[in-house]
Amino acid sequence: PDEAREQLRAHVAFFREWREFIAGSVAHLLTSPCPKEERGGWVAVQLQKPGERSNLLFVYRLDDATDRKRFYPRELIPELKYSFKLPGMICDSECWSGADLMSQGIEFTLAARNSAEIVCLL
Repeated sequence: PDEAREQLRAHVAFFREWREFIAGSVAHLLTSPCPKEERGGWVAVQLQKPGERSNLLFVYRLDDATDRKRFYPRELIPELKYSFKLPGMICDSECWSGADLMSQGIEFTLAARNSAEIVCLL
């Protein structure tokens, strides 16, 4: 279907834009590891390339009744201001310091079970 093709195009474009960053990044688990048989809860992973300020947060809501969850990024530069970028959109009207993001976290809302969101911290 056309909708699936368009979504696939967007995913490929995202990967092309970020592939070098992803290949050189370290991953921080923002949730505890669980057995692969466990299908509930949330999973969050932060990718960070050493020496760069950009971060990618991958957040997944599995089969969980809660539609909201707060995650705390790690290893941000405390004094830097970060803005959020979602694929296809930049939200730079508000900036938060690395210290605030690490201490207060970022709340995610995913209405649908088994859904995901990618957020770029720039």
